[in-house]
Amino acid sequence: MAEAPCGMWVPYLKVTITQPDFTKQEFSVSVGGRDPECNQYTADQIDNFPLPLGRWFNVKYHLIQHPTNGAATVWVDGMLISNRTDFELSTVTDHFKIQPAKIYHNPDDHTQRKIWLDDLKIYKGALP
Repeated sequence: MAEAPCGMWVPYLKVTITQPDFTKQEFSVSVGGRDPECNQYTADQIDNFPLPLGRWFNVKYHLIQHPTNGAATVWVDGMLISNRTDFELSTVTDHFKIQPAKIYHNPDDHTQRKIWLDDLKIYKGALP
C-alpha cells in the first residue's frame, strides 16, 4: 500500500460496527473502505444487527489481495455479512496492515467504552 494524497494508506477495507443510539441495543454492521483515490465507500450494510450485551462474538474475515480483483468475505457468529469481489486491495507490499478495533465516540460523551479481543488468529494462505 502506498500513502495517498489524502494522507491515508489506501486502498483499504474495513468492517464497521456502529451503535447510532446508545440508549438502544441496535447496531449496524458495514463493510467498506477507501479506494486508491481516497474515496470512502460502503459495499454492504446490515441495520438492526443483533449484538446482545454480555457475550463474545466470533468475527472472521477472509481477504484476497489483488490490485483490481481483491475479495472480502466477512462472517459474524457464522452469519455471512459480506461476500464481495472487485475490491482494490494492493499487493505492492509483502505485509497486510490489520487494525482489529477502534472506538470512535462523541467527544461530549464521557461514558467509558471498552472492546475486548480474544483468540486473534491470522493465517496466510487458505483458511484452516
